[in-house]
Amino acid sequence: MRFWRRPHGDSTLGSVDNAAVAAVFAEMGDLLAIVGGDTYRSRAFRNTARVIEGLRAPLKDLRMLGQLTSVPGLGAGSIERVHQILQTGTCPEHQRLLARLPRGLQALLQVRGLGPRHARLAWEHLGVTSLEHLELAARSGLLARVPGIGPLTVERVLRDLDGRKQAPPARLLLSEAIVLGDALVAWMLDDPHTIKAEQTGSARRRRETVGDLDVLVASTRPALSSTRFTAFPGVREVLMAGDGRASVILDNGVQADLRLVAAENWGAGQHYFTGSKAHNIAMRLRANAHKLALSEVGVWERKLRGRGRGEDNRQLARRLSPCTDEHDVFAALGLPFIPPELREGEGEIEAAIAGRLPSLVEDQDLIGETHLRARTASDALQLAHALGRRGRRWAIWVRPAVELVEHEARRRFRQAARRIGSTTGVDILCGVEVGIDLNGAMVATNGTLETLGSNVLDDICAAVDVVLGDVSVPPDVTVDRGLATARVLSAISSGRFHGLMRLQGRRLPNAPAGLDIDMRMVLLAAARQRVFVEVSGEPDRLDLDARGCRVATETGALLAISGRPQDNQHLGQGRFALWQARRGWVTAAATVNALPLAQLRTHLRLSLVGSDVDDVVHTGDHELGTAVDDSSDDSSDDGSDDSSDDSSDDSSDDPLFLPHRRQELRVRLAAFLHGESDPELLGVLLKRGDNTLLSAFAILNGLAQDGSDG
Repeated sequence: MRFWRRPHGDSTLGSVDNAAVAAVFAEMGDLLAIVGGDTYRSRAFRNTARVIEGLRAPLKDLRMLGQLTSVPGLGAGSIERVHQILQTGTCPEHQRLLARLPRGLQALLQVRGLGPRHARLAWEHLGVTSLEHLELAARSGLLARVPGIGPLTVERVLRDLDGRKQAPPARLLLSEAIVLGDALVAWMLDDPHTIKAEQTGSARRRRETVGDLDVLVASTRPALSSTRFTAFPGVREVLMAGDGRASVILDNGVQADLRLVAAENWGAGQHYFTGSKAHNIAMRLRANAHKLALSEVGVWERKLRGRGRGEDNRQLARRLSPCTDEHDVFAALGLPFIPPELREGEGEIEAAIAGRLPSLVEDQDLIGETHLRARTASDALQLAHALGRRGRRWAIWVRPAVELVEHEARRRFRQAARRIGSTTGVDILCGVEVGIDLNGAMVATNGTLETLGSNVLDDICAAVDVVLGDVSVPPDVTVDRGLATARVLSAISSGRFHGLMRLQGRRLPNAPAGLDIDMRMVLLAAARQRVFVEVSGEPDRLDLDARGCRVATETGALLAISGRPQDNQHLGQGRFALWQARRGWVTAAATVNALPLAQLRTHLRLSLVGSDVDDVVHTGDHELGTAVDDSSDDSSDDGSDDSSDDSSDDSSDDPLFLPHRRQELRVRLAAFLHGESDPELLGVLLKRGDNTLLSAFAILNGLAQDGSDG
């Protein structure tokens, strides 16, 4: 992580997003730790950064709607700093910390074995301000002479720096982490001293990517189990081995950590080492509030006498439960069991206290598969047989539009689907996959990349049961947030798509963010139009992300959970889509897959309106599709450069559009787009056309481009 600094000489920032605000708080936490400030405040800054990273709505929208005070984990001081960072890209405290430290010093915190205290000592005694300085000091022997930094620390630092020169691996995909973690667990279970073994950490929480592997083992002989772990085939380097833990570096450069617990403490250890850190902190705070202590060895009753702390207090305390089972941990704190996928410190404990914890979707809830990608009828037949054995009753077989250009190809497709359904007992619906152009219209190409005519596409869509739109754009095409959002809204409102896939167009692990769109606005529109959105189980896609899935549950948009299998070898990918949905708080009722076939057919009929949006969608000065980057200078037909005039042309006589009410209009438009009822505004928007969402978005974007947002 680099220091966040406002561009030199730039007094304003065009847009400071959530990630940038979180980066400032995280840096303040790191910088405060380096200078030796209050440990609690340093930790509080980092916790605030995690809270902001987990938000599903932009901070600027929450500020505009006055909803920052309702965000759990944001206190008055943090909210004041958020206001400052949104306006300037920094805050006074951040600038004071930056002034106290040389640029680049924070990079030292990324070195394994060198904590904030060691980084400060290296800087104070040797003037170390970069990784290059650190390596020179370590190899020359100077670092080992610094009081408080011993030879073991220097050895760990050099080992980490040498590993960096060998191109450290990117984070593992969840699919890769599961395979490698399962191999480690199997290796430990072959040891006669092992009672239980399980992969924990972020892999058990089903995060999309995993940094380090964590394995928990209950053993009768911890020291021997530690030795067994370090002997795993493929271990390149042993970092440490002891009675309680062991750490190794594998041949692929990934670190694997072993944690050892007694069998009676299995549940406590399972909870503690699964994490996340934010969840564990929140659980400990709840324990503290009930005068309890929570750790990897159980739940204890606090009995502080005078200034007694630590081990003295442990001797005085009474253990309420060793937590042999993980459910015991939550029960001891008066909570229902919280599934591992929800343990991210994003309101799961508050929901559990209030009795609002969702009943997450399970595999047995899914009676349909929404996206078979079988290339041949033979592959589709095998997949249908396998799905039938898993309890699936229907499936949608999807083919690219370019394969269905000829009438005979469409006839054979329908015929094969009927034959497979009668053979396997799994009803097969026919689906087609088409692209979505920069105007939000349906598009497909043939083998020579020549765009298919609209008449051909109409014939193809009329011949199938389901039409899916691929939202992703080529990697070399840049689409800004406003245009990207309007593009998807236009596609949804066209009434030509039953479902959308690859809504974010993600690529893991290198491009996890994907397309920048207003997710809440898009999913609200999808819910109103009854267009479902796919959650893909492809390990390097996992699109939607967990935040998007959670927004879908809040807006009422239906999700389609699919592994997109091409053959039986890919059938297991469905579990990754299911895990992703569970991380997004999704219930069975929020999925298309849980619908009986008759209800599915009714839903598909209701999602199409049988008409296209022929009107051009305007966003500020630009027409949708005429500008895909900042260099475009297309303007409105009348040549005016005042975008606010364009955004209110049909309603300029309405009092709501008077200049002194612009701020009020912005707030009401944003609230309307986020689902709040506003009859007066709705009436104004209906004057502009039937598509009130697009009209509201165009007006709001026009006001923003006009600079009236301050």
